[in-house]
Amino acid sequence: MAANKYYPSIRTLISDSAIPNSDWPLNENAKQLLDNIFYKDLVIVSSQDRSSKKHSLKLITNTSVGIGVPGIKDMKLVLNSNGLGSGSEFEIELFLPLTLN
Repeated sequence: MAANKYYPSIRTLISDSAIPNSDWPLNENAKQLLDNIFYKDLVIVSSQDRSSKKHSLKLITNTSVGIGVPGIKDMKLVLNSNGLGSGSEFEIELFLPLTLN
């Protein structure tokens, strides 16, 4: 899949050390998958007392993400189409408590 010209790869947000078992063969597949998922509208908000953070973003793919329909060749249920028929878009929100060690 060609690099997205407009949005950065999700890999820019995830370091290699955050992906477990760097010697595991599927690790390269995970990195390749992350290289082909992009994001936009990233917002990070800290609580007033700085005890938690909220991360909000939209994940974008250049190809449609879908589930094949059993018994029907070349047909799939597309999840969160971007409206252009060429990709999918998913809104993600994470609420993370911050702890001091």
